[in-house]
Amino acid sequence: MSMRGIVKDRPLTHDLMSHLLRAFGAKVERMIINSLDNGVFYARLIISAQNEVQQRKVVELDARPSDSIALAVAQNAPILVANEVWQSVDDVSETLDQVQKRGRRKEDE
Repeated sequence: MSMRGIVKDRPLTHDLMSHLLRAFGAKVERMIINSLDNGVFYARLIISAQNEVQQRKVVELDARPSDSIALAVAQNAPILVANEVWQSVDDVSETLDQVQKRGRRKEDE
């Protein structure tokens, strides 16, 4: 929804988290999908905070990739994938193109 600029009536959980981070002077610096184990992806969320109380602080959190991606997109932060993860997954670009085309056709209806 964030990527398409869809305005929501009420904030979703990821919107709330993003608002909370900003309220405390924090932001998502980047997220990294850092490993794949038995079909499960793992990610790290890198958050920095700086406000009138403390100097700049950087925190790295373990997080689900789906949550990390949603927060990164909401804050226009880079989404990174470790090379070993990238090399170990199948290229699904063609499938993604098909899904996007179907989505565009539904929007046009």
